[in-house]
Order: sequence, then structure tokens, then C-alpha cells
Amino acid sequence: MITRWYRSLPRLTRYWFTTTVVVSCLVGPLEMLPVEWMKLDWNLVYYHWEWWRCLTSIVAYPINSGMVFRFVLHCHYLLKYSAMLENQFERSPAAYLYLLIIVAVLANVAGFLFKTDNVMKIAVMSVLYIGCRLQPDVTESLFGTRFKALHLPLVLVVLDYFIFFSLQSFYGICIGDIYHSLKFHYPNLLDTPRILKNILPDVHGDFSGAGEPSGSSAAAESDPETFSNSETFSEDFPSNTHNLPDAHDDFSGVDEPSSESGAAAESNPDQGNNPVKQPRLTSRNLH
Repeated sequence: MITRWYRSLPRLTRYWFTTTVVVSCLVGPLEMLPVEWMKLDWNLVYYHWEWWRCLTSIVAYPINSGMVFRFVLHCHYLLKYSAMLENQFERSPAAYLYLLIIVAVLANVAGFLFKTDNVMKIAVMSVLYIGCRLQPDVTESLFGTRFKALHLPLVLVVLDYFIFFSLQSFYGICIGDIYHSLKFHYPNLLDTPRILKNILPDVHGDFSGAGEPSGSSAAAESDPETFSNSETFSEDFPSNTHNLPDAHDDFSGVDEPSSESGAAAESNPDQGNNPVKQPRLTSRNLH
């Protein structure tokens, strides 16, 4: 059962979650890797070229007796919202990889600016915020309280500040808002690089068997209203193909005027000169 659940996770989410758990266990309980190697330090990165710290500070979380619950909570949000976003990027996995790269870079910048040596929470909160903005009406539950997903980031920021005296959740929200604003208002600025598309080509065709099961499609079947406001990301081709007309549909009323319209055109020459308006197919996809 666990194996089936693990294999059902979207590919990039599965890689991120696995790397986080393995590296964190090697650093924390097993103590096979020194935690000092994982911390983000500007002097060591810039002057000693220890660039791996930019990655390990995201995937390595110092697990100890007082931080196990926080680690489990971060992993829960990582799995839930990263899988949600990746399912919406299912036709263009390279676009989701590009999102993770942008989040990782900005999380490291925030770590350097605000002297934070571990930025896992910042990265996870960024993904959570983007997911909540795209699924604002999904109901969340926290400590027995139920509310809309749109309010979850703010609740976590307040709890993080008053309980742990930390602003990392706030930094994550800022990064997520930067990406969300650019992607929706200035989409050309975040076009996926061609090199990423060569690594992860766009997926065409039916998604009933493409990759592993899509969580969004499964949820939509069980609860049609849950993902009613969701957007499916695809940069090169529409994903809502069920809205497109079938090949066998009759378009005679579009391509050729009917007999009644022809008679009207003969009786009214000026009206006949007006071009017939073609129905324009629209898509909710983000280009």
C-alpha cells in the first residue's frame, strides 16, 4: 500500500520528498553527515565555492527531538501542495521544474539577506502559497479549525511568528507572490527555457495513462466542485481538450450561410457584405 502511494506521487514531487527525507535522516538521527555541511553560509558559498549548500539548505532539515513535528508538518505541506501544482503542470513538467528552480533561487537569496542557514521552510511555504492561490476554495483543517485554503498561508505566518518567533513563512509567501504575480501578469517573463523542455518534454495526448495518476483528475471525479476554479498550466497547447469541438461536429452553419441567411443577404445587400463571425475557441490555460 505504501509503495503504491509512493509511486502515485508526481515525479518531481517524489524526487523532492525523497531527497528531503533521506538527507535529513542522514544529517539528523543517523548523524552520517555533519549538519555544518548543509547550512547556507554566504562566506563559504562565495569565497570557498561551496555551492552545494544552496541545495542542501533546501532539502536538509536538522531533525532532533524538538523539531520532529515541524519536519513532519513541512513534509506534509510539501507533498500536498507540490503534488497539486505538479498535477496542474502535468502537460508541461518542465514548467513546474522551472517554478521549483525560481523558488529555490529566491529562497537562497532570502536566506542570504536575512541570515537564515536553512531555507526548507521558505521553499515549502512558497509552493504552498502558489497552490493556495490557485485553489482558494479548497477547505483546509488545522488544529480542528476549518477554513478556505486562501487563508492558510496567513494562518501559518501568524503561528510561525507567535510560536516560533520566525518570519521564514512570511519570506516564503513573498516569494510565492512574486512568482504568482509574474506568471499571471507578465507570463512572457517566465517562459520555460528550451533546455528544460529538452530534459522534460511536453506531454501530448490522453492523460489516462500518462505518468502516474493525476491527483487533480481523481479528485475532480469524486468531487466535481473541488477543482472547479483550478487552472491547468500548459505553455504550448491547450489542456482542456474536452472543450474543443469534435472532428465530426457539423460546422456547416459556420462555413456556409444557411438558405435563410442567404435569402436575407439577397434582400439586404448591405447586410450580406458583413463577414460571418466565426466562433472563437478559448482556453483557460496559461500561455
